[in-house]
Amino acid sequence: FPGVPKIETDKSVFENGDALLEEIKHFVDCIQSGNTPDVSGEAGRRALATAIEITKLLH
Repeated sequence: FPGVPKIETDKSVFENGDALLEEIKHFVDCIQSGNTPDVSGEAGRRALATAIEITKLLH
């Protein structure tokens, strides 16, 4: 349609599993091995704040 921007879509495939459990395992492994986690504490804090705000909006 003229004047209407084209909408692009992308289909993603995700494995079934427990994402939170995998994050916790990765974090514990980093503590034990001394490696740096894939996600920083600040990024985790921002993600948590976002999730809390979404939860508030839903209730």
